[in-house]
Amino acid sequence: IQNHFYAIAAEGHAKTSTFARGDLKRAELHAGDVPAGMPLCMVNLMNKLKDSHHLKHGGRMQLGLFLKSCGLTMEESLSFWRDEFQKGSVASDRFDKQYAYSIRHTYGKEGRRKELSCYGCMKIINTTPGPGEHHGCPYKEFSEPRLKQSLSAIGVPAAEVAPIVSLAKENHYQLACGRTFMATNRTDPSESSIVVTNPAEYFNRARMLRREEATTAMDVDP
Repeated sequence: IQNHFYAIAAEGHAKTSTFARGDLKRAELHAGDVPAGMPLCMVNLMNKLKDSHHLKHGGRMQLGLFLKSCGLTMEESLSFWRDEFQKGSVASDRFDKQYAYSIRHTYGKEGRRKELSCYGCMKIINTTPGPGEHHGCPYKEFSEPRLKQSLSAIGVPAAEVAPIVSLAKENHYQLACGRTFMATNRTDPSESSIVVTNPAEYFNRARMLRREEATTAMDVDP
């Protein structure tokens, strides 16, 4: 049985009222570690942001809209990006002048007052990052050695790495991402494959599965 993440399948922007926003909180982003369950594209952006304390526009949009769709409020997003940029070379007043407007705009508080939501996978796949940019789809953009290392780093079992890389080499990027999801989350045994359509839905579903697993473990614990 092939399962699609349909809940947030719009490719590009959509009003956030069309789906249930996640419950990610700012406090979960304080630590240096990336929250468990994030898809590889967002793990990559989070790591690059933590390393350099800056992302170019494409990366900020891809990651920022993802975090928004996963639950961050506008105030939490402003706090998160300001804190990260201040760790680099961007002072608070410069951040307010150059970057805050764009964040408020994604929440519908500036410009046309239209809320935006997470980019869908096809938009991400069809966007090619330039020099010094880190957005886009890792299954498409990463070299084979880098993809293997990145998959291992997020906990993909060794036996699953080669099949995922093989799917990516055959340009089946969403299937490769879906297999990554299945390799790192306890999914329904009846699901033979998953086609990921949106990174926010990937993350929100992973969180749901992990909570269910934790609840089950508590119920059976003597």
